[in-house]
Amino acid sequence: MAEVPYHIIVKSRDVPIDSCLAILKRVNQSIANSRGVIREEIRFTDSEKMVDATTAFTGAFIRPISLENFADGSDDLVGLVRYSHWHAIPADLEHQLLTTVDEVLRWEQSDFSINISIMFEGSIAPFIGVERSRDKRSWKCYTDTFNEAIRRGSVSVESQKDAYDRLAHALGAPFGQSECYFEIVDGYLQFHSGPDPRVYCDDGNLGFGDARMQHRLVIRAEDQETPLIVDALKSYIEYIQLTGRVAVRIGLLRDHYEAWREAFEHREAAYEYQFQGFLTNSAIDFLSGKSTSVPKGVVPYAQYWSQRKGGGGVSLSLDFADDSVRFCLSGTEKVSEEGMKDFLRETGLMQYTDESCMIFH
Repeated sequence: MAEVPYHIIVKSRDVPIDSCLAILKRVNQSIANSRGVIREEIRFTDSEKMVDATTAFTGAFIRPISLENFADGSDDLVGLVRYSHWHAIPADLEHQLLTTVDEVLRWEQSDFSINISIMFEGSIAPFIGVERSRDKRSWKCYTDTFNEAIRRGSVSVESQKDAYDRLAHALGAPFGQSECYFEIVDGYLQFHSGPDPRVYCDDGNLGFGDARMQHRLVIRAEDQETPLIVDALKSYIEYIQLTGRVAVRIGLLRDHYEAWREAFEHREAAYEYQFQGFLTNSAIDFLSGKSTSVPKGVVPYAQYWSQRKGGGGVSLSLDFADDSVRFCLSGTEKVSEEGMKDFLRETGLMQYTDESCMIFH
């Protein structure tokens, strides 16, 4: 069985704002006394650490957040990935895919200059992505340049050939291409597209074991063929009994992001950000105790790495309301539930959470 990747979000109970800085001080002391068990990667109030940060803000939230607490000098490009809940039943994954495709088309019709790709995550089956063209008039469906299971050598050549044969058939059948197939040649998969190919390999062979896949299986479809792409992906999910998540990778300019965030009712998910940004001086002054003027909304605080088994990366942010604050923690890597609880215990934040505080899993 494939390992399930986690995107856990924990949001503490309401805490009085005047307790906030004392709690953060205790968290910092706990980390300093952990003797390297937990390592601070970035603190957003430390400008020297921010200078070399390639991704100055990551963290996952149940809804898209406003970037009002980031300074004007921050990068204009906002990247985020929305991860759906894990779907253990193929029909549920199929429904999530259909909903996402409809949503993407609706976003595009509002002309927010969004770059979008849709991915499946979680199976040892060939990785699938669905990408929108720059001109917003066509789809490209593709496998990744290599599959993690292949890289680990945990899947045999024969079983992977069978998986790719199923994929090629599922993708090609709605377009009238059912004669494509793979054969094993010198430890590699060689693709035969058949006549009038719609499914094709973009260059050469697909490798196994230590020889990573250097090329991709691709199909292109015009907008009017969207139902065929959807039928192909549905067929693939049903055929291989695929389970997992649907992940949508989104890229927007900052102004377009804020307009997009305001214009739509966004579904519950893990919205994970990749944004090179600096906090406003007012937010930094509050978090460093220089000011009593309380920010509004979400303010990132720090990113950490837990060295314990099952640890991983954890992002800590603060979500300010009118008279209270919540500590929002999210796994920036594949953090297990036990790894997150371990982090809460180590930092003393466990006392502000209970089972109801784990709001995404």
